[in-house]
Amino acid sequence: MALTDHDTLDGIDEARAAAARHPGFTVIPGVELSCDGPTGKVHMLGHFVDRTDQEFLGRMESFRHGRSERAEKMVVALSALGAPVEWDRVLEIAGTGSVGRPHIARALVEQGHATTVADAFERFVGDDGPAYVARERLTAVEAIEMIRSANGLPVYAHPPRYAADTYESVAASLASSGLFGMEVFYKAYPPGTVAALRQVADSLALFGLGGSDYHGLGNEDDRDPGDIPLPDRVVEAYLEAAGAAGCDVPAPSS
Repeated sequence: MALTDHDTLDGIDEARAAAARHPGFTVIPGVELSCDGPTGKVHMLGHFVDRTDQEFLGRMESFRHGRSERAEKMVVALSALGAPVEWDRVLEIAGTGSVGRPHIARALVEQGHATTVADAFERFVGDDGPAYVARERLTAVEAIEMIRSANGLPVYAHPPRYAADTYESVAASLASSGLFGMEVFYKAYPPGTVAALRQVADSLALFGLGGSDYHGLGNEDDRDPGDIPLPDRVVEAYLEAAGAAGCDVPAPSS
């Protein structure tokens, strides 16, 4: 299992401690970055990143600080819109993770300003919402370079989510910039979508991986971690390829 929180590697030690109770469990250190692709938003995963790389860690700290400032501005905007939420409550919901829009959305639901997290995004904090505040800009190519510089492997996360009609061209563009893999299996993708994604990955010589994208926030479409039909053989081949690429591949717990 790869743990890929947004803009932080802080959960890896806790995940490995939990995995130690289950012999044969492998935790891959990772991170997720929000960035701008050729046609719009892209989420990029970095697997096997070096957690001692100070330059990489410094960039993560900068992103987290920017996330916090952005979220606080959204809270101020919500108050002006007549849908106030408490900043301290947003921080409580975020816990030790990077604070972001899902946590604000949860607070909006708690306060009765929205019926669901999805409703909160649609009416308030989504990209076209009245309380939306733009994030710090990072291009997908820059994200790939950052991950590669930290001895990690960059993976294009849930391609159709933000580029339903253009993900194939986006993947092709990023493949030429050092992309290593892309998610083919994701939550409840129907077989046709999986087949189309697999074809794109194969055509670009990218590893076709998968993700449950579990955020632990009670979202309506949440799937438990690992609840995806990713074949074991793909995981085994990926670990082997990561080792061949010079990544520090963790050993299974004993």
